[in-house]
Amino acid sequence: MGQNLKISPKILQSLDGDEQLSYFLEQLQKAGQMLSQTELKRILEVYKANTEASAGYLPQKIDSIPINFFRASEVAALGDYLPNQAMTLEDPTWGWSQIATQSLECHIPETISL
Repeated sequence: MGQNLKISPKILQSLDGDEQLSYFLEQLQKAGQMLSQTELKRILEVYKANTEASAGYLPQKIDSIPINFFRASEVAALGDYLPNQAMTLEDPTWGWSQIATQSLECHIPETISL
């Protein structure tokens, strides 16, 4: 949605779950985002599931397979960092070198022509 909302942590903490949802929805609507309560609940459920899944994920070593890793030279403007901003910007392999047991070739083309 790409907008900063004026949400008060103090107000959120004083509300129960349904009231928090209503408050959040009200702030979204003030910012021009016309979501129903059902849509917002679904978005939050997906966010929660993704957060829980990523928190419990531990990558395993990749045995006996050489890896050719291709990535873009620029990071998306939306802040898509894999797995986090520091690693994306500092590690050209985005963490693959930590789990590869065989050779790893990292390819970062300047441009891609189709």
